[in-house]
Amino acid sequence: MPTIDKACQYRVYLLIIMVNYQGENLLSLKPLKIYRISDAVKFLGVSKRTVFRYEKSGVFPQPRRNGVNGWREYTESDIEKLKKIMGR
Repeated sequence: MPTIDKACQYRVYLLIIMVNYQGENLLSLKPLKIYRISDAVKFLGVSKRTVFRYEKSGVFPQPRRNGVNGWREYTESDIEKLKKIMGR
């Protein structure tokens, strides 16, 4: 039986996590692009302060946080959801 090297196992493990997090099927295998708040506000056309206020008041859901530094992280689908909430 052939063995799988550690790098391959790691890539498969990351792929499974990405698919489970996004709720997409295994056939849509595009890399997950992560944006910081500075990028997200450019797409939304608002200030960081506005996003922070909307999160605090419950208008926007709390974003995912980076496990190392605690920074907010947004995916393309997160940004699209926020645009819909804002009516854009």
